[in-house]
Amino acid sequence: MREVWRGLDRRGKIQYVIDYYLLYIIIILSGLALVVWFFIEKANTRDPALYLAGLNAGIAGEASSELTDELYGYLGLNEKQEVVWDSAALDDYEASTRIYTLIGAGMIDAFICDETSFYALAEAGTLMELDGFLEESVYQELETSGKLLLGEVSEDYGGGSFKLGITLPEDFAERYHLKASGGGRLVLCIIANAPHPDAAKALVRFIFPDK
Repeated sequence: MREVWRGLDRRGKIQYVIDYYLLYIIIILSGLALVVWFFIEKANTRDPALYLAGLNAGIAGEASSELTDELYGYLGLNEKQEVVWDSAALDDYEASTRIYTLIGAGMIDAFICDETSFYALAEAGTLMELDGFLEESVYQELETSGKLLLGEVSEDYGGGSFKLGITLPEDFAERYHLKASGGGRLVLCIIANAPHPDAAKALVRFIFPDK
C-alpha cells in the first residue's frame, strides 16, 4: 500500500482516500457527532419538578407560561428543573389515552379539570385521598370553607366516597384565564401516584395562600 501511495499524484491520492477510507471517515464523524449531540441534549435537559395538566380545562393566551413561571419561582427550582403544563380534552380519544398513559407511568402530579373529568378520574381510582395527604391545618381550612369535593371510587378499585377534589377559587381561575370547556366549576385534584408529592402539596398552598 505504501508503494501504491508513493506512485500516486495528488488527484490519485485523493481518489484513493475516497475509495478506501471515506466510509470509515463518515462512520467516525457520525459517531463523534452523535456523542456531541448526546452531551448537548443531556446538558440542556430539564427534569419536571411538577407536572400539572388541564383536563377539559384550558388556559388562554400566554397565561400558561405565567403560571409555570410563577410556580417555578414559588417552588425554588434550579436551572435543571421545570414546571410542566399539559392539557387534553376527555372526549378526544388520542389525547385522553395519552393522559391516562402518563398517569399510569407515574408522570402527572395534579389536574385542573372540570367536574365531569373529576368524577371520571375519581371513579377510575386515580386520585389521591386528600385527608392524610394534605397538612392537617390546610385540610381543615379547605373542609371548613366548603372547598373539598367528594368523589365516588368504582368497586373495581376498592369502592367508597372520599374527599378527592378541591374547588378552584374563582379569582385564581380569572388570574390565569382558566376555563372549563363545558362551563361550570374547575377542580384541582392530586394523582394517587404523583411522582412529586411535596411539589403537589406546595401547589395547593400556592393556589390557597391563606390556608
